[in-house]
Amino acid sequence: MGAALAVAAIAWISRPQPKALATKIDESWIPMPPDGMDASGFAARRLLFVADSMPEDDALTRTCGSYDSDGASERYRAVIGDPLLKPDARMWRLDLLVQGSQIQVTIEDASFPLRPPPPDARDEAQAPAFAPRRYWLQKAELEPIRAAWAEPALWLAEQRDVDCFDGRPVFLEACVHGRYAARARNCDSAADEAARKLWTLLQKRFP
Repeated sequence: MGAALAVAAIAWISRPQPKALATKIDESWIPMPPDGMDASGFAARRLLFVADSMPEDDALTRTCGSYDSDGASERYRAVIGDPLLKPDARMWRLDLLVQGSQIQVTIEDASFPLRPPPPDARDEAQAPAFAPRRYWLQKAELEPIRAAWAEPALWLAEQRDVDCFDGRPVFLEACVHGRYAARARNCDSAADEAARKLWTLLQKRFP
């Protein structure tokens, strides 16, 4: 009996241990909102419904934490642009994939309705201007954008009403080490200045 218990104890001690997360959540490039995605409030539940209705197959609400079993991925997304009532309003879909000290940036035109290309865009030499743009940059090169995104009123403050879909489009998402967070700031007067600053910095950095 004693020998059996000893064998069981050794087996328990030597069992495979769960793999620790590669990076702590507080080491993320952009800090996560302190309340995470607490769905006890109506605004957060409504936001999750809106986020999950995105048509993309790789919507973060459906993929965050599902492909990276070790929780090592770090990705940020934004849909942001001019106030919708502005003539010739522009809107971008932005994807930031953090890989070590570098960040892969992908920018797509999300204007609605989608702007038709000029007639000369049929020329193959012009076509790349209307395809998604991709860049590889060092984190330090994007520090102003990181700081603007992390403004408390824009990203860290709790989610407020999301039933307003006019105003300035501002929808921010993050998937950090398997944890998801999002904020929608359309018509949010407290966040409008921070949203305008982020949009301005993005256009300057990626003209």
